[in-house]
Amino acid sequence: MAEPSLQEREEWLRSVRERHAHDQEGQQHGGNGGAHKPAIEVINGQRHLAADQGLRALVAAGVEFYQRGMALVRVALVKAKNADGEVFEAPGIVSVTDAMLGRALGQSANWQRFDKRSHKTVSIDPPPPVVKQILHMAGEWPFAPLTGIIQCPTLRRDGSLLATEGYDEATGLLLVNSIKLSTIGETRMDAVAALDLLDQLLIEFPFVDGKDRSVALSMILTATLRAALM
Repeated sequence: MAEPSLQEREEWLRSVRERHAHDQEGQQHGGNGGAHKPAIEVINGQRHLAADQGLRALVAAGVEFYQRGMALVRVALVKAKNADGEVFEAPGIVSVTDAMLGRALGQSANWQRFDKRSHKTVSIDPPPPVVKQILHMAGEWPFAPLTGIIQCPTLRRDGSLLATEGYDEATGLLLVNSIKLSTIGETRMDAVAALDLLDQLLIEFPFVDGKDRSVALSMILTATLRAALM
């Protein structure tokens, strides 16, 4: 798969930063992080109810967590190097830690408990025991399963084209920072023309027969069509 250009990486990074700034602005003005958030009161002996409410709050807030196997994960920018040694930031799958989950829970709901000394309900941070319980609720998470991240269009198993950025329900793949391509045709004629273009890449190699050429073409296609082969 071709590496994204520097401009595409910068656009992805800018979109993440703009989303983060929007979240912070909402918190400062009582929007996404203020009065409109649900209130969750933590009561001794009812930690499981707080955990369930916390999960519902995360879903309602649109927090982009996913489940991958038995782990809770998210997509984040991670540093990498290209073939020239240039450092850039690319989307990667990382585990949701206690700290990150606690942060998301705090952004998604107003957490409270009853204070016996003041006889008032006071605001609190999401309790660590509730955070830990949610992290270990594999099988009960209401988040979509994440198969992997792709950065260019591909085919689904049924032969349909996956070219819209975002999470794809059919495959569990997340298409992000997609490489900009010309319009991809979906007719047989378009497919034949595309195959002919690929075939030109091998025109100088002395294959014994057509079977050998087919194997070479299949190896070229496998990298971008892996989702269709799962």
